[in-house]
Amino acid sequence: MSASCGCMKMERWRSLFIVGHGVFLEMLRRKDLYVMLILAGLFVLGIFSMSIVGIENPSTANLLLNLGMSLAWFLAHILTLLTAARQIPGEMEARTLYPLLARPLERGDYYLGKWMAVTFSGCAVLYLLLLLGWVPVPRLQFYDTRLFLQIVVLLTISIAMLTALTLLFSLLIPRGVNVVFLSLLLIFGGGIMEFFQSPTLHSFGDGARKAGRTFVSQILRWFTAYIPDFSKLNLITRYTDGIGPLGGMEFLALICYGALFIVIALLLGIHLFQRRSL
Repeated sequence: MSASCGCMKMERWRSLFIVGHGVFLEMLRRKDLYVMLILAGLFVLGIFSMSIVGIENPSTANLLLNLGMSLAWFLAHILTLLTAARQIPGEMEARTLYPLLARPLERGDYYLGKWMAVTFSGCAVLYLLLLLGWVPVPRLQFYDTRLFLQIVVLLTISIAMLTALTLLFSLLIPRGVNVVFLSLLLIFGGGIMEFFQSPTLHSFGDGARKAGRTFVSQILRWFTAYIPDFSKLNLITRYTDGIGPLGGMEFLALICYGALFIVIALLLGIHLFQRRSL
């Protein structure tokens, strides 16, 4: 009995490895990764060219460092989004999903395997691009190493959260809509939610008009409070401005913030995928 259970576990892990291996091969075969590496390489060449001329102004160095790290953030997240959005719909269209599920592999394990593989791939690209954006810029002022480590941790959570949300929405909406919607949320979501959360949104007008605007704004503020804000996990500007690291409780709160959205998205996604007729 124990031998058969051990064989089932081994076969299960083998199937999960096949799921992850397929994600890595797909990413390497597509042009998205290489286009982003070329863009990062062009940035590095530009920095080296400017270094030959000489960068003596700290504000210029800060701007270049912010640009390089922000480019790494953007490219890694977009690559993760594109990769995750085509995983389940692509395998259903190509009918490669069914041989995998014919193995002793539960749908929940398949879904988690996709999430882990895409997250791992996105983080690997993120770390590489961060390195390319960070190394060539001259250090003309002090940057806190502890804050840099906090950035790496929070951006890792951000990649994992984006993967979970993309996989979830890939079960609900078409692939193109999924990519556009999450791209807008990724790039502009922080500003939009900050606008709706602002108390000045309902501070104009008087009487019934002001009361009506206040009621609507309260609904919008309640609704946007449950939408993930990727800008909360992005401390790059704080780092390049020379500000110190977050306090322990604030940093932990951001980790819990991202982890909560990841868990909710994964649980909903697994539930929908298990109930979906294939």
